[in-house]
Amino acid sequence: LTFEEQLEIGVAIYLGMMVKDSEMRQIFKRNFNSKEKISTISLKFLNMMGWLIRTLLRNSDDLPILLKNLGMRHNKFGVNIQHFAPMLESLHETFSHYFPNDYGIKEKYAIDYIFTLATQLMMGQ
Repeated sequence: LTFEEQLEIGVAIYLGMMVKDSEMRQIFKRNFNSKEKISTISLKFLNMMGWLIRTLLRNSDDLPILLKNLGMRHNKFGVNIQHFAPMLESLHETFSHYFPNDYGIKEKYAIDYIFTLATQLMMGQ
């Protein structure tokens, strides 16, 4: 994917999440200054998802600790476990839209599994 395509996908994920959950809009308003654009935040998220998948493939023993630390940072922003459902929905909708021929049921289940595992570790569930 080009940088512009990655940016578009990342922004679509975040905008989808914001539409689904008004509380998430408030969290973003409280925690991100006006100079930090949604494009920057969304690219960080896509990079984090890539990091998560690469780390899972390496079967890193450090992953639970890293995710727990990431969860503590999210918690400081006011993010709790209920906020992850709108993000997962937005991920599925965005990937289905941008990759209609490549994002099938197997890919959806894989994202569900990875995302759920990461969320549980991040939130101490």
